[in-house]
Amino acid sequence: MAVRACVCSANRIASSLEDSQLRDLLIGSLSPEYLVESEMGKMPQASVSCPEDYDPERFEMQQQCVSNALQAETVVVRGPAGFGKTLVGLMWGQSHGRRLLWVCPRNEVAYAVFANINKELEALGLDGKISVEVNLTGQRQEATQEDVDELGSDIVITNIDTFVRPMVDHQMAGRTFKFLTAPVVFDEFHEYIAATPLFAAFVTLMLVRHRWCRKVPSLLLSATPTSVADLWDCEEKPVLHLPSRNEHYPPQHQGTYRLSLADKQPDSIEGGGLCILNSVRQSQYAYRRYQPDLLLHSRFIDADRRRNLSRVMKSFGKEGNGVKNGETVVSALMAQAVLDISFAHLYESVCSPESTLQRIGRVDRWGTYWHMSPTICLFRHRFDRHAIQTIYDNKLHQAWWDFLREKHPGDETAEVGLSTLYGYYNEFYRGDAGGSIGMLLFPSVLFYFAAGMAAKIIKHLRSRGAVD
Repeated sequence: MAVRACVCSANRIASSLEDSQLRDLLIGSLSPEYLVESEMGKMPQASVSCPEDYDPERFEMQQQCVSNALQAETVVVRGPAGFGKTLVGLMWGQSHGRRLLWVCPRNEVAYAVFANINKELEALGLDGKISVEVNLTGQRQEATQEDVDELGSDIVITNIDTFVRPMVDHQMAGRTFKFLTAPVVFDEFHEYIAATPLFAAFVTLMLVRHRWCRKVPSLLLSATPTSVADLWDCEEKPVLHLPSRNEHYPPQHQGTYRLSLADKQPDSIEGGGLCILNSVRQSQYAYRRYQPDLLLHSRFIDADRRRNLSRVMKSFGKEGNGVKNGETVVSALMAQAVLDISFAHLYESVCSPESTLQRIGRVDRWGTYWHMSPTICLFRHRFDRHAIQTIYDNKLHQAWWDFLREKHPGDETAEVGLSTLYGYYNEFYRGDAGGSIGMLLFPSVLFYFAAGMAAKIIKHLRSRGAVD
């Protein structure tokens, strides 16, 4: 893959040269390194200071995180909800001084990241100095500077599908070098994990970036990172986990939640509440049941989906009045990650440890609703079994639910903080239940590795006439 990326890119660069440039290249007056660096792109560098309305202590912690992350090429940051992972990724990328790729699991996340990055750039006084674009399905969708060539912005936000597509699509092979060598932020990378060829392609690409490339930095951001980095980690070049493999950075606030567990879906949701289901169909049923102000899911047409998403971010962002006005939202998976929104109450149809902790990050995100006694209701939906098996695994779901029940037996309400909740997550993965995840997940990943390799071998042998 690495050799193919270099050959395809070298061919494209050489073919684009004028006769005079090619002559200068051949006689040595035009540096190949200059051409390669031009292909990789540069990002304007500038010193940054803590914005006036940011917490200085938190900003110093973020800067220290960036400083530590620069000590290794592949870094996993375990940042809780509200930690400011977008700002960390932005400062980390600018420190490298090269075009930054920002890879997201879904299109909706890409648009949310686009909005968040522009907000952070404005706060840092870098808006207008650093260009940003969203590039999906091989085309630019949004950009802060339209006069920049496609994929030529300082920060290119895309999804995991677009990122791995040059591996298998010859028409996009010219992008492989850019994608393979650029500093990359993998946002909410835990969502890539699935028993699919797409996940196997991501792991293959990370094997190349981490083990066989030099000075190719990768920053993986998630509040729930699991242990997927072990698939490309090696003793000669270990992956750096920040702050450590089994710990998170401290949460933004020390407020508490009233946590309860229920064996059935609640009859109603309070004003300022968010209810998240695990399938579009169940979110539609819940919409009819609760009559909320808004429904979010991925099957709206693009225009309606983006309009609904924009409305939620406006109503429940830092300047929004959605909670104050008692508005309610029902959502499928769209609202569970990345969105910088905050509700006073959360109702979650439990699926996995990752989904639970991600969704908890949407309730009292900034510690501004403590006076309302924010609540978290975790419940089991009797019709969710098929959806859970599709997006996760029913056995692992049962293990997570049993673990939570051990912590909170009965129907009583308990006061818990974010540190305790993230402690649950880390404890679960250190225990026997966490070990079973590897037993169930990794064989399926290895199967796709083997299947992909077998297909390549058969294709090669066929081309040689060795097999029919």
